[in-house]
Amino acid sequence: MARETTRLHRVASKSIKKSELKDKEAKLQTLQKALDEVNTKIGAEMKRAEDDAREKQQRMGARSKASLGAREARKAGKGPARAGRTCSKTCS
Repeated sequence: MARETTRLHRVASKSIKKSELKDKEAKLQTLQKALDEVNTKIGAEMKRAEDDAREKQQRMGARSKASLGAREARKAGKGPARAGRTCSKTCS
């Protein structure tokens, strides 16, 4: 009788451990999916930030080129001259 009780305890313990293991595996899988979703969102945000930075840099580069071109045109005498201008109301 004592042997049977010991055996039943072992079987019950083994069954409980298997059940706990399955529960932990299921929880781990759920957490892994959540982590993957977060990593996907982070990746998308990083890509968007990089794209925005690249676009901003391109706009700044275009402005710099336009500004440089206008500056060169003024130096060459093709643009509006700043020297010699007078204020029409107070400087006449």
